Amino acid sequence: KGRMENRTWSLRVTCFVFFFITSSSAEFLIRQVTESKDSSVLETEYNLKTNLGLTRVLRNQRPSSKIVTIGSFSVIRERSEPYESSVFEASGYKWRLILYMNGNKNDGGNNHVSLYVRIEDTESLPTGWEVDVDLKLFVHNARQRQYLTVSDETVKRYNQGYREWGYAQLILLSTFHNPSQGYIVQDTCSFGAEIFIVKPVKQQERVTVLSNPPNNVFTWRLLRFSTLQNKFYNSQSFLVGDRYWRLETNPRRVGPGAPHLPFNLEAQGFRPNAVATTTWGAVNLRLRDQLGSNHRLGYSAAWYPIRPGYKVGLNIIYIRDLRGGYLVNDSIVLEAEMVMNGEWEMESESHMFRFFLYHHFLFCRVPHSTGEVTRELRSERPSSKIVTIGNFSVVMERFEPYESSVFEASGYKWRLILYVTGNKDDGGNNHVSLYVRIEDTDSLPTGWEVMVDLKLFVFNARRHMYLTVTDEAVKRYNQGNREWGFGQLIPLSTFRNPNQGFIVQNTVSFGAEIFIIRPVGQQERVSFVSNPPDNVFTWRILRFSSLEDKIYYSSEFLVGDRFWRLGFNPKGEGEGRPHAIPIFLYAQGFRPNAVETSTWGAVNLRLRHQLGSNPKRASSAAWYPIQPGHREGVSNIILRKDLQDGYLVKDSIVFEAEMFFRVINKVSSTPPA
Repeated sequence: KGRMENRTWSLRVTCFVFFFITSSSAEFLIRQVTESKDSSVLETEYNLKTNLGLTRVLRNQRPSSKIVTIGSFSVIRERSEPYESSVFEASGYKWRLILYMNGNKNDGGNNHVSLYVRIEDTESLPTGWEVDVDLKLFVHNARQRQYLTVSDETVKRYNQGYREWGYAQLILLSTFHNPSQGYIVQDTCSFGAEIFIVKPVKQQERVTVLSNPPNNVFTWRLLRFSTLQNKFYNSQSFLVGDRYWRLETNPRRVGPGAPHLPFNLEAQGFRPNAVATTTWGAVNLRLRDQLGSNHRLGYSAAWYPIRPGYKVGLNIIYIRDLRGGYLVNDSIVLEAEMVMNGEWEMESESHMFRFFLYHHFLFCRVPHSTGEVTRELRSERPSSKIVTIGNFSVVMERFEPYESSVFEASGYKWRLILYVTGNKDDGGNNHVSLYVRIEDTDSLPTGWEVMVDLKLFVFNARRHMYLTVTDEAVKRYNQGNREWGFGQLIPLSTFRNPNQGFIVQNTVSFGAEIFIIRPVGQQERVSFVSNPPDNVFTWRILRFSSLEDKIYYSSEFLVGDRFWRLGFNPKGEGEGRPHAIPIFLYAQGFRPNAVETSTWGAVNLRLRHQLGSNPKRASSAAWYPIQPGHREGVSNIILRKDLQDGYLVKDSIVFEAEMFFRVINKVSSTPPA
């Protein structure tokens, strides 16, 4: 099952060693781990850094899928049985939280709290179903009013064989129980989950730099040159590829470079129905020699942003030199030849790589201004956007950002913003920088804010995997912060190293995964009630001497939201057979419309003394799972030979069950901060 993290960890270690031996990139990743050992997220007794591949960070935002709060926690803090929450819906599927207060010993959870998420109601899913999940689990820290967020950044692959995933070592018991840490306050604690479905994007945006595109030469003749004023004159627009362009010059330019004739190429709008992206424009600019072939030449190349008006050019000639065949009949001729132009297209899934490796192999963390950045390899494609750039060597030295086409993810519109040589204004020197900008915000309400769980990706073609970069911090998009990402996505020395595999056949790919965090508005609250109403049930068993060697059951009785019954075998069970009488409490179904969760049953079991006041007693307390039939009790409440001492009267005995604690589950609209 998904709990078997030990086996999974062994696989990760094996694969890590394999890549260390066969790949120099492992040295880079290991070096990053070593260099970042002194970084920390929070000064507390508990080390929030990696533990067996886990990251632990504190965040302010509530989980978006489920919160379970347990009051009177001291009642059950020593129990070994798991608590199963009510069913909740998240991302279109149904789930339960499974909590081990003292750790799941079968999954390496000794001395820890263990927490899992199990998918439910899978009968309605198609044969061979599979659900890929980005899973985060939480423990509320009431003292700091924050949530300890636990993740390992691997995609959890739920299917018929793996219906449950989580973390056996969620948090150390010594930390969790320590009053100064703040996880248990006023005998109350809270846990949570955040579940996002990873559905790999089925298309990618492919940018290819074309040489000598069609209709790539535009000629502009300026007449009456001597009468032109000190201002910029523009040609008519011309279309190359999906975008309109125009030329610009100022024959009387003043200021720096005044003796020269400036010659610029200016990007305009896009043709109808074209996809607006940053456009690569490489152009030969010529001032024609109208009396010969000694043209003045210049070359310009740049990423032109989406917004019209951006221009790049040069000073092509001294004004005084125009007379030598360039100015004829008071006119000059300027020419632009687009030698390279970016072409944009969408590629379907059939043209993209498909990968079936599973589990991450390498894990590293590096310091970052907004927290601790984690980088790991995963096989699943990003679920929101992929941009692939062909002929990458043409643009690999450019400093201008590439802005992708607009794409929709999680109900909002976005663009990727890529700096292939780093965003120097964000500490991106010697790195690739990548960001996601929210678009079309004019339609959002005043004071809008969108909280995002953001992951960015670089495709490693040699391994057929994606380097996944995140820092676990929730990104708050608003009017003042429309763009978030990582100035230091990946070092240029690593990205450009042919042995690393990020640039293969002169092609690179980047991606993004955007999940919206909408803090859950309700919580499931578990509390315990002493001596609940109608908590005593009496069962008289007649004709005791004629009973057979089998289990006999009482009628059902209701305490709280659940039905119960007593059961026993008159010939004995287990160690007490055949000399002792057993008695057990069985959990049954729930009353109609009740919330079905694990049920705390604390009961006094008694065999009545029918001739006096000396009953035989046994106590039992446990979490009863949701599925009916679980029992707790004793195999020896009395020896058979002692029945005659007032317990067996007129061939009958009397059992009693007194439920002295029961659990209350209810939904509250005021989850912890």
